[in-house]
Amino acid sequence: QTLTRGPYLQMGTQTAVTIRWRTDVPTVGRVTYGTSVSNLTGSTTEGVSTTEHEVRITGLTPDQQYFYSVGTTEGVLQQGPDNYFL
Repeated sequence: QTLTRGPYLQMGTQTAVTIRWRTDVPTVGRVTYGTSVSNLTGSTTEGVSTTEHEVRITGLTPDQQYFYSVGTTEGVLQQGPDNYFL
């Protein structure tokens, strides 16, 4: 799989955010997240295979910086210190 668009953030609130991205072939998307770029302990996985990925993360702590990676159930497509939200 190859990342063809994104990732980008949408609909951010004090305790939730939506992360979207696009892949060249249909896959089941997965986002891992955490408070340290080297310790992504939470994850959310899509229920269906698609090229237009949209994952909603809820239950976040307000005013906390989170780092995230996007990918599939088989591996990470993008991660790093620039992938974060507050």
